[in-house]
Order: sequence, then C-alpha cells, then structure tokens
Amino acid sequence: MRAPANELSREEILSAKTQELIEHMRDTMHRRWEEIFGGTVAVLDPSTGRHLAAVPDIDREGLEVAVNAARTAFPK
Repeated sequence: MRAPANELSREEILSAKTQELIEHMRDTMHRRWEEIFGGTVAVLDPSTGRHLAAVPDIDREGLEVAVNAARTAFPK
C-alpha cells in the first residue's frame, strides 16, 4: 500500500534515518570518513532491487573504528 502524498513511506523513513546516522558518525569521526573507509557499497532491497542506502566498503579494522565511533556517539 502506498503512503499518502504528504507522508513518507517506511523505506523513505529508513533511508532518511540511515543517512542521518551516517552523517552523525561522520561528524563524530572528525570528518575522516572518506579517508578511513574509502568508497561505499549500495544496499538494495532484494525484493524490488530498489536502492535503500549506501554503506562504507570497509575491512575488519574499519568496522571496529565505526563500531567504536557509534558507541561514543550513542552511549547507553
């Protein structure tokens, strides 16, 4: 079912929240995002093929940096 024109769909909300989180993490990591992670990988909805988000193309070390940044940004 399609959301009314004045409301965002679930996918649009998730995409917006994902981008918001990415921006917050970029700020937390002192704008070194591109330097640390390099490129991105597209995340697609497997049922539709629709682009949902772009996430960092990282290795294990980069993942640990991202997790630590998220823990700092979102303390318990």
